[in-house]
Amino acid sequence: RDLIVGAGRRVETARDAERAAQVRDELLARSAAVQQLVDRCVAAVTPAPRLAVPDVRALGPVPSGGAAVDTYLKRLDAVGRALTVVHTAYGDPLAERDEIAGYAGALAAQARATGVSDPDLDHLRERLQTVVDTTPTDLRRARALRDAYQAYAMSLRTTDTSSGRKGASPR
Repeated sequence: RDLIVGAGRRVETARDAERAAQVRDELLARSAAVQQLVDRCVAAVTPAPRLAVPDVRALGPVPSGGAAVDTYLKRLDAVGRALTVVHTAYGDPLAERDEIAGYAGALAAQARATGVSDPDLDHLRERLQTVVDTTPTDLRRARALRDAYQAYAMSLRTTDTSSGRKGASPR
């Protein structure tokens, strides 16, 4: 009976070690992709987050012992979670920059299409476009200008509606 149990544990340990090697390889590839994302974010936006990309190689090779493999798998899981945190921290600012750039582009297209303008609103739109076109994009300024544009546009709509004026809606 002890021989059967021992053989079963060896097979299970070998499967765990194989799975650990596969997870390690996947995390190495993912780590390289996250590093590229970090580099893109740092070049494209300011302020950029300041997080390190976990180094999977620091865990060393996959061990062969049963308990050591279990511990290694737990460490790989922790590295995977850390990579997710770093990916989110650097991916979100890039996504926000793209969203603001799209908004600025839509505003410019709308202004050209309608031909309606308000000098203050036009100035805010132009400033927003300038900030978005600058690399690295200052996200704080871009957010503030987007919010200012939206608030001012809303105030114009409210003024136009309350005075009964028909005219240009900035959006």
